[in-house]
Amino acid sequence: MNSGPSLDKLNLENPKDYHIEGLLDTIWDGRGKVVSAQHIPSKTSFAIKIFDLEKCSEDLDLIQHEAKTLRELRHPNICAISISLSFGQEAWLLLPHYHCSAASILTHFPVGLPELALALIARDVLLGLQYLHSRCIIHRAVQSRHILIADTGRCALSGLRHSIEHRVGSSEGDTLHEYPRYPVPLLNWASPEMLHQDLRGYSYSSDVYSLGLTVCELANAEQPYEGYQPTLMMVEKLKGRVPFLVDASKPLPDESGDETTSGGSHGSSGGLNMNAGTDDFADKRNAWRDRIFTASAHEFLRKTLALEAFRRPSVPQLLASDAFIKQARKAANPSVLDYLQHHKRLPFVTDNPAVRAAAAADDLSGQFSTVDIDDTSWEFEAS
Repeated sequence: MNSGPSLDKLNLENPKDYHIEGLLDTIWDGRGKVVSAQHIPSKTSFAIKIFDLEKCSEDLDLIQHEAKTLRELRHPNICAISISLSFGQEAWLLLPHYHCSAASILTHFPVGLPELALALIARDVLLGLQYLHSRCIIHRAVQSRHILIADTGRCALSGLRHSIEHRVGSSEGDTLHEYPRYPVPLLNWASPEMLHQDLRGYSYSSDVYSLGLTVCELANAEQPYEGYQPTLMMVEKLKGRVPFLVDASKPLPDESGDETTSGGSHGSSGGLNMNAGTDDFADKRNAWRDRIFTASAHEFLRKTLALEAFRRPSVPQLLASDAFIKQARKAANPSVLDYLQHHKRLPFVTDNPAVRAAAAADDLSGQFSTVDIDDTSWEFEAS
């Protein structure tokens, strides 16, 4: 990505100055899209969210909320917004052009990421969450597709459309009872207290729980509770049955799909056996049998996925003293991309269609993944 001159010194307000290079994704059930574009005067690359205002008339407040929130935030581990524009019947949100999402990295690590990579990503996410929580914002959508990786290797949180302001001690009390308008894409990562929707409500610790599930997702290359029906997933969570880091220290699901559980709060593989019997599952099972995560990694999951919110450590506590996160501080190379490229030959991952086309000429077509900046195509009504 060519960063070019400082964005503060550029005039980015003329939509005609942008060359649209290609489609990255469709969002909001086709009512919007994300494109790769270059600002011609400065040769700076951007990802632009483009919303059809006629089709999004009932959700204009959500677009405004995302733009307003991003404009007010300035942190290296939070996805930035350069400017918002109105162009005819479209609203444009200009975002930095990140290489890829953490989810797309799994294309090249089909059995999961190594432990140090997990620690590096978790450290960056925690730094972003620490900043958000200090600004009285709950993210509510922490998951691998909302973790974007820059060319520097730094991870930044996106998905702020789902965020909400929460001031502890306000007249509304110390917990919230308001839920995202389109929660289905978030349910598998949501905390038990968010799903329960009772008088206790939820607060900042729900982001800690979602991070724990995200680390498990990246470690096992499986979405949490993959293959579970929403009702069963909710029951599992409310019983404290959560995914765990699968390695040689844990009983593995067998080939028939029956799981051997280790008891306690980690009594479920969280869907890791849903593909049992397939070649893909057999390959994963063999790889999991040969790997070992440290005790600190397993302990990180145990703490962050505690059923009761008050038993989870806070974000500052994890950053200050958690042994798993300390690995990131001790790493000789703090960039997750650099580490993964040294750990395994990782193809250059990008979402720029122009770069993809050039790479295809070198027989690298199909090696690239798409950043899913936000997906709100599902609708859900709580009963």
